[in-house]
Amino acid sequence: MGTTTDDPVLTPEQFVAERDRLVADKFDDMEMWDHEKDALDRGRLHDEMWTLIAKAVVKSKTERATGALTKGTLVHAVVSDVPEVGSDEYAESSELDKAVAKEVTGRVWREVKPYTASGLAGRAHAQGLILIKTEISEGKNPVPAVYVTDVMELILLDFKGPLRDSVRAATTRFSTNMARVQKVLPQHAETVAATVAKDMGNASKLSKDLLRLEATN
Repeated sequence: MGTTTDDPVLTPEQFVAERDRLVADKFDDMEMWDHEKDALDRGRLHDEMWTLIAKAVVKSKTERATGALTKGTLVHAVVSDVPEVGSDEYAESSELDKAVAKEVTGRVWREVKPYTASGLAGRAHAQGLILIKTEISEGKNPVPAVYVTDVMELILLDFKGPLRDSVRAATTRFSTNMARVQKVLPQHAETVAATVAKDMGNASKLSKDLLRLEATN
């Protein structure tokens, strides 16, 4: 990519169309574009990404900073002809080139999906590993990163942690809003409390049943 800051005058629609054309060219250069479908060949993209992620095996918390693969490093290794978003080269690029870099980066990074049974996570599972998407410190700044591991301490920290936080947030939101119902309609306080307790109990039972089912499968 060049370092010019001048773009041809384009309408918003033309800008998006030109961005998408250039994005397709970037992936096509890396033989990751399906011309029949005129779409990203995600299978080939996964092949390339997995060759890199499979080497990012982390065995301890202290190894995370050096063993994990950062978002910028991964994207640049897969599609080398784009500047890392936020870098000096990126800052010097035209607005169109910046848009292309963002789109390419987004398309690659969105394929890192730990909470699925297929894709890159499935490839990790086949090797007895768990795909982890997290943040590590790079200098003073947190940066997105990915690694694979079979160490339970790391799985509880970086894999379970975000899931647990989501559950806690949803539980807090649910309980808070039901408490508001109690406050507005105090005559139904007992019904609301019983309903919340029942729903929480059902959620706990569901999680246990799913654990047993997945373990059996």
